[in-house]
Amino acid sequence: MIVRLSPALQERGVAALRLMRLDRPRDLALLLFLGLLANWVATGGHLAAGVLPFLLVVVALRCAAWVFLDLGTERFLPRAAPLLDELHAVDTHDALRIAVSLCGFGFLALLLIDPLTLFAFPLVLGLILAFPYARGRTYLSTLLPAIAIAAIVPMAWLANGQLPGKVGWLLYLMGLFWSLGFLLIAEASVREKLYHHGIHSLSLLASDLLPLWIGVLLAAALSAAAMAGRLAEFGPLFELGWLGAAVAAAYQLIVLARARSDAFARAYHANLWFAFSLWIGTVSHYLCALKDAT
Repeated sequence: MIVRLSPALQERGVAALRLMRLDRPRDLALLLFLGLLANWVATGGHLAAGVLPFLLVVVALRCAAWVFLDLGTERFLPRAAPLLDELHAVDTHDALRIAVSLCGFGFLALLLIDPLTLFAFPLVLGLILAFPYARGRTYLSTLLPAIAIAAIVPMAWLANGQLPGKVGWLLYLMGLFWSLGFLLIAEASVREKLYHHGIHSLSLLASDLLPLWIGVLLAAALSAAAMAGRLAEFGPLFELGWLGAAVAAAYQLIVLARARSDAFARAYHANLWFAFSLWIGTVSHYLCALKDAT
């Protein structure tokens, strides 16, 4: 039996998906690659049953972050109302219900994992809620979502009943530098609009030195990943993945240096290859180690 939804219900459903940015899931793919990489390292290559609930938490918080961003922007930055096309298509109360429901779903998913993760949930949620307010008051506001994204790494250790060691915190730094880099690229593509509507961001503070800042951040991320790999005694397959990430980083800088009209969009898209290369290098290392063990 085929259930047919009314046109009005279909329209509301599509508007909700756009509000959660599920029609533009590239940033979600970046988070999932980081979460899978962290889980793989935390378990020593043996993914536990809790990885699925963990990834569901990541998806729920990411979608809730977009909704809270629009709601917070409407509340604290009324000048930026023209930027809220997705929110204007959804009733404000419905948007708030969606965000709260997503957070509730994420919390319930955490109950299926190790209780240690419950301590990190309020911290990440607090960073998400504080970001829209901070955007109107400090250029350092971009640090808040970067810290929240990088928190995926220690949460992966907590989800497996462990506290992150040196390798975990090095991967956290890698996630922090890398996420801050791609957030700067994402903001830079619309920084004229941000400035016009009174939104503060680190990309505005960087100004013409933005490519240099991004280069330093990507170099720091690669350095942290290399130190984590050396400390964890990863083999040549991880090093190949690291090399692929380095190529993706170099490509971004070359694109930004050429200063074409689509430079920021192309550089942002290249971040997917950065994350994928590190993830596939990590997976390949563990798969070969397990094969040798058998």
